[in-house]
Amino acid sequence: MIKKRGARACLVVSDGFHIYRIKRIFSSQGISAYGSPAPDSPIEADPFQRALHSWREAFITTLWYLGLRR
Repeated sequence: MIKKRGARACLVVSDGFHIYRIKRIFSSQGISAYGSPAPDSPIEADPFQRALHSWREAFITTLWYLGLRR
């Protein structure tokens, strides 16, 4: 959708721990992505949820780099 509109860059807003992977996915598609963490994420407010989601994100990012997940 972004490429169809002729854009080469975009701003992505998500939880802070998710920004790295989002930017890499967009980059792999030839789109420059600029990240901005969501300011009021309930996940960021809870240390346990933050740790859980950070570990999950690290695992999924590893799978993505290995080509095991799109």
